Amino acid sequence: MEVWIGLVGVLPLKEDTCIAGAKGAYVNTLALVGTATEYRRVVATALEDMALFAFEFEDVERLSERMLRRSLPAKIVERADDARRSGEVTFAEFHTFGAWDA
Repeated sequence: MEVWIGLVGVLPLKEDTCIAGAKGAYVNTLALVGTATEYRRVVATALEDMALFAFEFEDVERLSERMLRRSLPAKIVERADDARRSGEVTFAEFHTFGAWDA
């Protein structure tokens, strides 16, 4: 198993979520898994536990492969270390879009 990364689009399943009033968000998400299929499954489950629905997965790949092509922000590397140590799905910053009250 190794750390995988992807950009995940999320929608709230209820009003009171970590994306506070936004219609949705995108977030770089990291998980210690063996395959892209497993990544999608464990990430979707972790997001459901946060009352979020994963509607889109983009650029899912092994973190090691991504790091061969580009330098990653320190926060992403920190989250990868957290995922590796804990075995938990970790999230970078949520980038929200569209407020419901707008």
